[in-house]
Amino acid sequence: MSAHDSEIIWSTVLDAWRFSMMIGTLGGSVIVDIVHVVVSFALTPFLFIHIYLSTLGGTAMRHIKAMIT
Repeated sequence: MSAHDSEIIWSTVLDAWRFSMMIGTLGGSVIVDIVHVVVSFALTPFLFIHIYLSTLGGTAMRHIKAMIT
């Protein structure tokens, strides 16, 4: 194992420790899970609605081409 590999391992361990401290500060894993699910339920329709609305031009790709060019 090289020195770089051990740095990656230790940074992963420290990140896991930081995240566990953050989760504890926010009220535990149940609260974090609930927030995660609520946010995903909000962002999924947001994404699909915006994709649908971007296809409502004269042609399906008119608004998308306007955003790119």
